[in-house]
Amino acid sequence: MNSLNKLKLLLIKNRYFKGLSIKKYSNYDNQFVMDLEITLSSDCLLSDDDMIIKFFNVKNLMIGYLNPNVSLQINIFDKTSDQLEDINFYVIDEENSTFSFYCEKICSNSEEFFNDD
Repeated sequence: MNSLNKLKLLLIKNRYFKGLSIKKYSNYDNQFVMDLEITLSSDCLLSDDDMIIKFFNVKNLMIGYLNPNVSLQINIFDKTSDQLEDINFYVIDEENSTFSFYCEKICSNSEEFFNDD
C-alpha cells in the first residue's frame, strides 16, 4: 500500500498526456464496469519514461479535448468519507478540463494507492 500523496508527487513529475485506454466489461454481478488507463510522460517530447496509472470501476467519466502537447494538472480527491458505494476517489484535470471521473481503486506500476489520513 502506498500513500495517495506519493501518487500526487509522481503526477507532478509526469504531466504530459501520452495515451488513454478504456476497458468495459461485465463483472461477477453481470453489471458493466469501466476501467481507465492513462499513460503520462515527464516531457512533451514523449520520452520512454512512461508512467501508467490505472483507475478501476470508473463512474461518471467526462472526456474533453486531449492534447498531447499540454501539461496536465491531475488532482485526486479522497471520497471515502462520503460513503458512496464503490467510489473512493474523484479525479480531475483542473488545468485543462480534459477529464473528470470517480473511481474505486487506483494503481500505478502494480502499486495500489490509498488515502493516508
